[in-house]
Amino acid sequence: MDYHLVTSLDIKTWHNHKCNIIIGDWNIGENKFYRGFNYKILSSNEILGNNLNRLVKKINEIYSTISPLLYKKLNVYHNCDYSDRYWNIILGHWLYRCISVFVYRFNVTEKVLSKYNITGASIAVDKNNNLIAKNSLSFVYACEDQVWNSFLYGKIIEKITDNNFLKSYIEVKSSKNFIYQTERKKSKFKNLINDLLFSKLPTLLYNETDACIIDSYLSKVNELKLNILLKQLPRKYHFPEVNYNYSVNRSKFGKINIISKDPIIKFFTEILKDILPMSFVENYKDIDSMAKKLPFPKKPKFIFTSNAYDYNEIFKVWVANKCEQGYKYIVGQHGNNYNTHLLFGNKILPELSSTDGFFTWGWKNKSENIIQGFNFKSNKRRQIHNKKGGLLIICQPREDRWQPIDVETNFKKSLSDNKTLLDNLHDKIKKEVTLKYRVQNTNFMKTNFFIKNFSNFKIENHKFDLDVNLKKNRLVIFNYDSTGILELLCRNIPFIALLRNDLKYRKTHANKMYQIMFDNKIFHHNAKSASKFINNNWNTIEKWWYSSEVTKAKVSFSNNYSRSTSNTSKDLLFKIDKHLSNI
Repeated sequence: MDYHLVTSLDIKTWHNHKCNIIIGDWNIGENKFYRGFNYKILSSNEILGNNLNRLVKKINEIYSTISPLLYKKLNVYHNCDYSDRYWNIILGHWLYRCISVFVYRFNVTEKVLSKYNITGASIAVDKNNNLIAKNSLSFVYACEDQVWNSFLYGKIIEKITDNNFLKSYIEVKSSKNFIYQTERKKSKFKNLINDLLFSKLPTLLYNETDACIIDSYLSKVNELKLNILLKQLPRKYHFPEVNYNYSVNRSKFGKINIISKDPIIKFFTEILKDILPMSFVENYKDIDSMAKKLPFPKKPKFIFTSNAYDYNEIFKVWVANKCEQGYKYIVGQHGNNYNTHLLFGNKILPELSSTDGFFTWGWKNKSENIIQGFNFKSNKRRQIHNKKGGLLIICQPREDRWQPIDVETNFKKSLSDNKTLLDNLHDKIKKEVTLKYRVQNTNFMKTNFFIKNFSNFKIENHKFDLDVNLKKNRLVIFNYDSTGILELLCRNIPFIALLRNDLKYRKTHANKMYQIMFDNKIFHHNAKSASKFINNNWNTIEKWWYSSEVTKAKVSFSNNYSRSTSNTSKDLLFKIDKHLSNI
């Protein structure tokens, strides 16, 4: 059979007489527009298998090769001479995600073309350069966009096929430069108030040597205590909005010259100038100017953040400049997966490779900048749950599409697991179930599968107060490896977790700790195991949770990944000061 390769869900790109091969892990679902076509949907797992470890090694190899060349090119383009560390702080996360996207999609396309008798492909195009996002966060949104991905797949097909491969170009409509963030316009009055509170007063009330505590992940009380211990006034840091210049011309940027036989590296370097976000090229100097005018301490004792290091473009440029001047930069752990997950625990990430210290929630390794800490986000928060309450199931969200995994298949499997879990619960327990989904796109809730299997249950979506729900439930179930696991461990609140894909994504050295949790029925490999446990222990959850063996397992796991301490602010400052005194 002859196949036609499809990279877009726009039916103008589909072939009427051939079987359309669909790549990209997009959910066609029950859309009536596709019923008249012959098509085959290929999951990436089916094409590539589940070897995330191999893909991550490739991503790391390309990152190590490309990053110094890109940083050198940016110095030339912007007429400056900053260190690799400077640029890595600013765009390291974007580069890591971008390479991940390219490695995954390049491999998928190559495998599909070699496996099937594909005689041609429809390539979506439009008049704009639609691979350029405005900043790091917009790039993540772009990766979610089917049209943006179809443009990228089209460029990959052009690269790896010859003139004998039939290519038809179909114009499709796209978002302008894939700008997904809504521009919020503030009133003149609000601008005046912000200018007074965040620009004028700071110069009068604060010292130039104050430590900068920005988006710390600490509770308001603990952040106040930390500032008191530092003998400084607490302050709110305000960042102005960037007005992006949508006029893009990359002709002067030039290509990155590299000698490599690797087809992915060659392709990536060729296209890199046409995919760099505007915040690193057209708008970099504006952002740099804004950063230099910020009324922040000129000589900070240290800079600490747990949230601003990735998507806050002005903060990243400001802190990169401070690091060039020799001031110390500490990042606190943001969520789980560090030192356990193959992708997210990667040592090349900027918070692990380009900071003076990384404050963990309990783990340590041989890296000199690692500060073995504790779960400062959840430490000493109240132990809230209802001993006679219901069952709260916190469901896996659809993963970000920049990851080198089959997002759509994983999400469908998580829905199927939820169905299996609920089907096998006793009827009395089913009546007390609440499903919590943290998603913005709720289209999947309109499908026949979801309506048939979940519409009779109480469903909480996106805006969700965990503590409010904890007061109503005796047990929480996570159906993925969630940050919430570490938070509830730290608070000693009963939960279990269904970790279906854990072995595929986990670092080998973490297996021993995870196995202890599996052995004590805190973690489960499948939905039937979890439902059987709930049915057998529903009336004795407290007895199980506080039993000696389960307590030992919780303590052992917590000591590695979610430690607690008696005084959050005091111990945080002590550990940071001790670390900085030794470097």
